[in-house]
Amino acid sequence: MKKFIASVVLFSVLLVGGCGDSNPTGGGGGENGGGSDFTPGSQFNTKIMYGFFTDTRGGKNQTYHTVVINGKTWFAENLNYAGVNGDIGVCYDNKADNCTKYGRLYNWAEAMDIDSKYNNELWGGSDIDHQGICPEGWRLANNADWNNLVFTAGGDTTRSPDGGTGKLKSKIGWESAWNAVLGQEYSGNGTDDYGFSALPSGFSTVGLFGNIGYNGYWWSNREINATGAWNRIMRNHHGEVTYSLSDKVDNFSVRCVQ
Repeated sequence: MKKFIASVVLFSVLLVGGCGDSNPTGGGGGENGGGSDFTPGSQFNTKIMYGFFTDTRGGKNQTYHTVVINGKTWFAENLNYAGVNGDIGVCYDNKADNCTKYGRLYNWAEAMDIDSKYNNELWGGSDIDHQGICPEGWRLANNADWNNLVFTAGGDTTRSPDGGTGKLKSKIGWESAWNAVLGQEYSGNGTDDYGFSALPSGFSTVGLFGNIGYNGYWWSNREINATGAWNRIMRNHHGEVTYSLSDKVDNFSVRCVQ
């Protein structure tokens, strides 16, 4: 019960943490925001030359867009692999359509492809070239990968809706944000200069879901203690990428890198 209460408190903190979110549980969106009502695949930048990779695991062919950014090849979309038995990760709101749009959400042990006990125990392994749940030849992005990506896109301190690391956000799919000074909405979308095409896939914890359309959360493969690991967050109301510590049992998105 204590664990459940703590998780619910964390859920509330994550929702509140997306400051400026007018409706953190998703849906709607102003005409400038794009919102969560978009066709899967339409988020990709038509000016970028993408590659493609097909994951054949489990007898199911899942093809992903890939993109080269500063010498590293990234998935240009979130991983959508459910395992051989279809029981790894969750779809937002438990709806398959959301997996098609945003990929699956994984707890940290699932993302790492290690025993679930390490969501509550110190794993202590190396984050160097750790494959995790990614396909053969790919690996779960580590902090160095994320740092390289964010640095390439201009750093993580520029709080502009269309600048800084807003260059990593998709041109569509993000809910609009509210400018209290001007008294009007502005677009939550990015410019997607590098074809990373990040979408606000939200998160889940203890069966609760939040922030789809507003925030995106991605695991790194570095733990900080027995129950916490590092992740990155993008939000609709500014362009920066936040470096954050989260509970390993939370379910976030995964990006694979070579």
